[in-house]
Amino acid sequence: SKCKRRMRELVRQWFPWRACELRHWGGVETRTVTERFSVAAQQFLSHLKHDDSKTSRPWAVKTVPTVIQASILLSQLGEYEVAEKALLACLGADAEQLPSGSQADQQKLEEALEEALQTCERIYQSSIDHSSYTFQLLIQLAQVADEKRCTFHFFEKMLPWAMRSVAYTNKVLEARRRGILMQDVIAAKALILFGVNKSWQLLGAERNPETTDSSDFDQGSAECLAAAQEGHRLWTKLGDKVQMAAAVQAQATITYTKAAYLFDSPEAAQCYEAANVLFLQAYDQIRSLEGEESLRSAACAIDLGITWGNRRRTIEPHARTRFEAVRWYYKGFMLRAKILGEWHPLTQRAKCGYVSHLAL
Repeated sequence: SKCKRRMRELVRQWFPWRACELRHWGGVETRTVTERFSVAAQQFLSHLKHDDSKTSRPWAVKTVPTVIQASILLSQLGEYEVAEKALLACLGADAEQLPSGSQADQQKLEEALEEALQTCERIYQSSIDHSSYTFQLLIQLAQVADEKRCTFHFFEKMLPWAMRSVAYTNKVLEARRRGILMQDVIAAKALILFGVNKSWQLLGAERNPETTDSSDFDQGSAECLAAAQEGHRLWTKLGDKVQMAAAVQAQATITYTKAAYLFDSPEAAQCYEAANVLFLQAYDQIRSLEGEESLRSAACAIDLGITWGNRRRTIEPHARTRFEAVRWYYKGFMLRAKILGEWHPLTQRAKCGYVSHLAL
């Protein structure tokens, strides 16, 4: 049909594959590429909304992989909201009603996601062949939300995106618990993303004493750590050393959130130290596998900056903790600026952390 031909044309415009992989844009400024791709994305979405064949073979083998690759490219360009819209449109859902900004109401988020998550369930219940594509969509949605969370300096803005990632991965893990077959790669990704983002969500709930018992955090944090450890076990089984290092980084993040929860208690110092050890372990592993100049190395450096920075603010307001926070933030900032460009939201987040400790 004319609509499908137009969709194919837009797809061809949308994906310069080699440029996506190499981040070379033929002399065109990256910001210009972002603007052009965002326009193409919006056009693509308007056509995608008219396609309700969510259980057809073309949807599974063509539309889903195409949209997932689109979201990866858009995320590299810093267009996380457009990436999320594309993925949700693939499920016949709308991102407009999702909580944003400082909103972090779990019930509102669940209601807004209900349509997409119900569609997912219908697909993987109707066809075992299509279930893996549905899980891939959910994992990519969780990944986009996780990356968007990492672009914020202030906790209140992180929380809605952490909640999104938890909602998407929880759907995958529920299916796994019910015995629906899925690849170990999917399960491992879901476990890691769930553990990290759930730990941030717990930290947000802890800040509202009217809705949370303090004992809930300890139990929830232990569950998050168990999920990350199970993810590490699966990556070890698959032999993926880079993802094994990322799983160690996830365990470090969960340990850090526990330290932040404990605030200025003696136990907090122990958790900060444990988180530092794990982050350094992950950083060294990633650097030996991917080299110094990689986005994973940069992410680890930023996490170390965050850990030292919060440690400085709560339990050790000393020159040493300030120096370490500035040093790691700066390292992450320079790596991201070189790889992604200085304007990218992830780079700007690193710069914000670096400047905040440099100035004080």
